[in-house]
Amino acid sequence: MAVSVQRIDPLSDVGRHLYAGSSAEQMLRYGRDGGRPLEALADPEVFFVAAFLDGAPVGCGAVVPLEGDTGELSRIY
Repeated sequence: MAVSVQRIDPLSDVGRHLYAGSSAEQMLRYGRDGGRPLEALADPEVFFVAAFLDGAPVGCGAVVPLEGDTGELSRIY
């Protein structure tokens, strides 16, 4: 079993697939999608990553800069 984490474009096919999974999970658990919009995660200042298991995308997350050296974890899935 090989695990890797890579920075990806959230607007890529893989990014969109993982974003949709994150949204579906939030809807199931909380009854709403409270995360950031996909387009906001495509900002060049945002660090969006995907986790792969044996080459297949299985999770994602983002670090979104706020103010100064403060950031927020978003779309952890």
